[in-house]
Amino acid sequence: YVHLDRLVQHHLRDFTRPTMDPVVKLVELFPALVAKLDPELGAFLKRSGCPPFFAVTWLVTWHSHDADLATACRLFDVFLSCTPLMPLYVAAVALV
Repeated sequence: YVHLDRLVQHHLRDFTRPTMDPVVKLVELFPALVAKLDPELGAFLKRSGCPPFFAVTWLVTWHSHDADLATACRLFDVFLSCTPLMPLYVAAVALV
């Protein structure tokens, strides 16, 4: 229980709030990360005016809904051992 509580208090904190406001703020960082990795794609995302809500499921599920079990386990290992922003960084790299 202690480990799960710590996980919810830190890595999953934004996803356990009463509103989605923290998640929306997190996702708003996504276009800037993509633009840093791929300026052309970043400019396209900006021009399109499409909010990056497509990335929400990647962040909420830690990419596990699109990965096989072995890959999901490896991703979880990485996410647990790194900054809570790591799922966002992986999402940006995956898109590019």
